[in-house]
Amino acid sequence: MNCSPGIHGQAGTMHGGCGCNCGCGSKKRTGQEGGKKGELSSSGRFHPVVGVYMITETLMELVLKRYGLNFEAGDCVMLSAGPYAQARPYSIASGIHDDHLRFLIRLVPEGQVTSFLKALKPGDTVFVSAPFGWFHPGVGLDAPFAFVATGTGIAPFLSYCRSYPERAPEYCLYGVRHLHDAWGADELARKTRLMLAVSREKRADVFYGRVTDLIPQIELQTGMHFFLCGLDTMIDEVADRLEARGVPAANIHWEVFFHAQPNQNEANCS
Repeated sequence: MNCSPGIHGQAGTMHGGCGCNCGCGSKKRTGQEGGKKGELSSSGRFHPVVGVYMITETLMELVLKRYGLNFEAGDCVMLSAGPYAQARPYSIASGIHDDHLRFLIRLVPEGQVTSFLKALKPGDTVFVSAPFGWFHPGVGLDAPFAFVATGTGIAPFLSYCRSYPERAPEYCLYGVRHLHDAWGADELARKTRLMLAVSREKRADVFYGRVTDLIPQIELQTGMHFFLCGLDTMIDEVADRLEARGVPAANIHWEVFFHAQPNQNEANCS
């Protein structure tokens, strides 16, 4: 996975369950690299598998024993079969006080790492790197804020809501193709004002359309910050709509998890 966090209008390094090479991003927001890249640590250890849970044919949750690993909401780790095996970064979906490490993983056809992860059984082990990351949504922020996610881009927001339930975002906008893709929606609805958008399934009880179409329904507050995570085109469109409503660019933060254009490289973060 490649990390691409940043502030709207500035570039970052790519992170997410995308399918692109490190350092890339949407052409508009992340076409150039900005700031100093973090260095991935080669340190790590093997963590036993607690369970692998198939959510849909292309989406799964991986649960590992934590072994005291310290991380902040929004951090990710490299997962692999061993310290010298092919590895990919994945965003941690667990809360900072949880007993286990949880990952929401989009399966990539013929992907080397996701094929390894899908085949795991309880008691098997996964090599987990030291946590790293630049995108820590809402952490330590003394201002109102909201989350906007598509697909597995919900992972860092699940981590935040599980870590800081007393400091919930004003809104969490969550876009998926089908309702069964909305992993964690019930939990989020109990912790914040969840606005769910389903783009390829018409239902009477759920908004039909793209998550970008929900932006006009947000009641803006003075000094409000927005954290965007997921598809690059969503990030561009949401940022444009927020700026059109008067939100300063400096208050719009993002992390790309995947790209609208297909790519042959496996990069399935979160």
